[in-house]
Amino acid sequence: MATEGRTEQTQPDGPKGMILLFEDDETLADLLARVLRSDGYKVDLFENAGEIPSTARLAHYDLVLSDIHLAEGSSGHDVLRKVRSAGSSLPVILMTAFADVEGAMNAVTEGAYEYIPKPIKSADLFAAVARLGSATAAARAAAS
Repeated sequence: MATEGRTEQTQPDGPKGMILLFEDDETLADLLARVLRSDGYKVDLFENAGEIPSTARLAHYDLVLSDIHLAEGSSGHDVLRKVRSAGSSLPVILMTAFADVEGAMNAVTEGAYEYIPKPIKSADLFAAVARLGSATAAARAAAS
């Protein structure tokens, strides 16, 4: 997978929301991005926490969706910390194939809004994304 972000938009009248997706498994990343794009979201895809956009660019997103285990020794927790250290309150959803209660509690304590176990069910993904993305988009619209 390329180390630069990949972007694609599927709706001519504008996306439902903008999602920053961190996933290092190329097959899963493409699948998640395709599913979200087919539902009308714009998705920017990266494979490690070091690729997180600048603070100014983070403001354009409605939420962050990140795997816990990422490329180059980085993690979803690193993504979460970088988002928070940028002063952003952007919702972060962490995904993992190694779901456990302690991990979920740690993620929420660190500021994650959701902790989704893999394999991810489309209905669970859409519900979490819609819930958090709509709230962020509404807050952004109210602020402008």
